[in-house]
Amino acid sequence: MHASSSSVFHGLIRCAVFSSCLGASAGIAAVPAGSPAVCHAESGHDRLTVLELYTSEGCSSCPPADRWLSREFGTAQVAHGAVPLAFHVDYWNRLGWPDRFSRAEFSARQREIAARQRSAVIYTPQFVLDGRDVRPSSLPAGAGTVWRTDSSGPQAHIRIATGAPSAATIRVEGSVEVADPDLRARAAVRVALTQSALESQVTAGENGGRRLRHDHVVRAWAGPYTADATGRIDFDVRLPRPAEFRLEHANVTVLAEDTRTGRTLQALSVPVCRE
Repeated sequence: MHASSSSVFHGLIRCAVFSSCLGASAGIAAVPAGSPAVCHAESGHDRLTVLELYTSEGCSSCPPADRWLSREFGTAQVAHGAVPLAFHVDYWNRLGWPDRFSRAEFSARQREIAARQRSAVIYTPQFVLDGRDVRPSSLPAGAGTVWRTDSSGPQAHIRIATGAPSAATIRVEGSVEVADPDLRARAAVRVALTQSALESQVTAGENGGRRLRHDHVVRAWAGPYTADATGRIDFDVRLPRPAEFRLEHANVTVLAEDTRTGRTLQALSVPVCRE
């Protein structure tokens, strides 16, 4: 397991056996043979936001949006100070091509975003940054640019521990602390398993005959988890290991958000722990 500078993500990652941190300063953890690996991560002093893409393999306008997301982020967990999450909605499925990555709960999340913005319309492709509808052309260009709706710092602190995948699940446990008493009642935490380098040969629908590639696809989604009176949110979830799972292209993202506005309080994204 590696904890190189490219995998710090504005926070701290360290690898361990159970609760012990081994070799983090050297960048490589020497895990004894037969011991179950546990990788720990903690958010940093900068606020990461979340860029959500609502897409579908059944939508002919979506492949350019998928390619844009892949071009801007590659397979990195974080770029532009943002974490990418691609949600495949299910309402295109009835029009000829069932998108195997789609989920009804992703469509429901998109409807919740529309309701917050007092809109009855949902559509694909749609980009949502920090809870707000955004056009890619409006985002500043360049590798060093930061995409946020404001310059304020994090309003939550995230700590997580992830285990190496079993045959059926990936365990993620941790805690989030929300300091502002006014935000505690509105704060919620979500946990996502994402995967990149996925491909589909589409044989029907608007994209029939096309081969599509997808990155940062949400494959599992858990929560919401809410805060107690002290502003602490604890969670311990076993995300289902999806079909076509490949460890080298999988990440875990923990998102703390304001449920009233959709604004990201803090986010953390790390590779899935390896054995």
